[in-house]
Amino acid sequence: MLGLLFWGLHRGRLARLAHANKGLTRLMEKIAPLIWCRKELLGISPTAAYRAFADTDRFNRLRGADPLVIEERSLPSGQVERRIRVGAGNEYVEEPFDWEEGQSYSVLRRYDEGMLAAYRWSVSFEESPGGTLVHVEALLYPRKAWMRILLWAYTRFVLQREVIVLFRAVRAALVSKGKDDFVLPVPEIERSRVNEARLAAAHKTLIDDQVSEPVVETLLNLLREETDLELLHLRPLVLAQRLELDREQSVAAFLHGTRRGIFELRWSLLCPLCRGAKGEEEDLSRIKLEGHCDSCNINFDADFERSVQVTFRPSPALRPLAANYFCVGGPQRTPHIRAQRRIEAGGEARLCELWPVDLNEPSLRCPERKLKLLISGPGRYRFDGESFVRTGDHVGLTIENTSDQTLHFLVEDLQYPNDILTASMVIQNDIFRDLFSSQTLSPDAVLVLRPLAFLFTDLTGSTAMYEVDGDAASFAKVKAHFDILLAVLAEHNGSLVKTIGDAVMATFDDPADGMRCAIAMQQRMKAESDLVIKIGLHYGRAMAVTLNDRLDYFGGTVNRSARLEGQSRSGDIVCSKAVYEDPAVAELLAKSAFDLSHEEAQVKGVEEPMKVLRIQVVCYE
Repeated sequence: MLGLLFWGLHRGRLARLAHANKGLTRLMEKIAPLIWCRKELLGISPTAAYRAFADTDRFNRLRGADPLVIEERSLPSGQVERRIRVGAGNEYVEEPFDWEEGQSYSVLRRYDEGMLAAYRWSVSFEESPGGTLVHVEALLYPRKAWMRILLWAYTRFVLQREVIVLFRAVRAALVSKGKDDFVLPVPEIERSRVNEARLAAAHKTLIDDQVSEPVVETLLNLLREETDLELLHLRPLVLAQRLELDREQSVAAFLHGTRRGIFELRWSLLCPLCRGAKGEEEDLSRIKLEGHCDSCNINFDADFERSVQVTFRPSPALRPLAANYFCVGGPQRTPHIRAQRRIEAGGEARLCELWPVDLNEPSLRCPERKLKLLISGPGRYRFDGESFVRTGDHVGLTIENTSDQTLHFLVEDLQYPNDILTASMVIQNDIFRDLFSSQTLSPDAVLVLRPLAFLFTDLTGSTAMYEVDGDAASFAKVKAHFDILLAVLAEHNGSLVKTIGDAVMATFDDPADGMRCAIAMQQRMKAESDLVIKIGLHYGRAMAVTLNDRLDYFGGTVNRSARLEGQSRSGDIVCSKAVYEDPAVAELLAKSAFDLSHEEAQVKGVEEPMKVLRIQVVCYE
């Protein structure tokens, strides 16, 4: 009988053994919690231990927990309630995690009914001779005092066994894996699903597509080693940074792999606060221009420069995935949030023992009140429900909550990382444009992208050439000139947008790449052709739209770029102030021996004269 009770508690089948008849707070004050703890010494640094164990989804998978069914709903107070059902039974409300990066994390769960009234789980990390002392602690609040004996038996015969097995697996993994970037191992049941024969065929296919072999081997090995949850959202730039791979080759491997049926591509909106993926689409045309985050209770616009992310997952034929979640609120789900703490009305708490010195744009935020404060360093702050006020110095960061409501406070880095593969990056990628020309924006979508350098070229005297040399000979010359320009474009990180008659339109992320390309184009044309080209170069934001099933750019920046090409003469480049004042461009031109001439140009459609720089690369007699 006792064994049956243990099983029922572990599986959530005792939800209706007892009913709550007192408020949770009064109950927790009256009945002391049952405390269970265990300490383990691991031969890794506190930072590595924290990063591994704070991946709570992986932690729970390895512990043998059941998958979760999650429901989030907004409350009138502005807070978000997260209600979770474990398996087919027990339900609880989970408070947002408390954590401080590198130090500790904990979570409180409140049960509506059953033997447990509440349950707090915490893990802390302490530097110790030989590595890190990992302290795991559970506080179990029984619904009734007599239930303590059952909970005691549960901690000794179920919980303790799970944690012992978990640490045994961690120690085994430490023997075979690096210690600095250590992650918790993956349950064997997930790793066994990979189809090795198809994986070998995928390796050969990607090598045939000229993808770097080290990149191919590393990425395909992830399909053997990673958890299902991680494989649902493979991010090429994150993997490139973590695994020390070439960024462009990493993206190329996923794009070619998608075309070959090895991977599936997904477009998703990222919440600007939690940065979690909210909704996924297989086709770019289905992306909505507005999203909603239930976790943060906000609506937000799709920003193709920052908030529309491209991820990949393996084909089910290669490795089928179970899209189960075992935890959704752990610290590693939102790594830009360095600390988070629940502070009761009238209370105070220290969010950071020591100030994280590597924050680029530190912010203190109260999500319930949708308020934030940019801060420059440590100190003591007071929050009265309306605003933050700095009240003194402090080694770390301490918050005093003088409002009349229990609130959550967090410290985050507002600077977006450079490892998000955004839609604006992908739709300008030549491999994507070649392999996925059918993936276009919805017909009514007009999107502002990040700044780009736009380069326009045109042939000088092409009309007269057709009259004198005839169509066939002239066409051959024009085609040869395109071959030269497109080859130079590929060598300088440029993306071809389109050819227009005898002209080329291209984009560059970096204006210095655009200038180097323009110079090389003029030099190569002088050396390899008897034709003469004009070039204009401008830098700024532009709108992207779908036109004739192809991505194109429009707006003032594009118009100015085209007009500057019209100001060009034989063998020169005319660029705008936005280009020649770029530090990298200025340094490049300062080292050159070209004739440079600052001018003012009156271009069509622009009222004020534009300040331009004429660079005479080659001369024609």
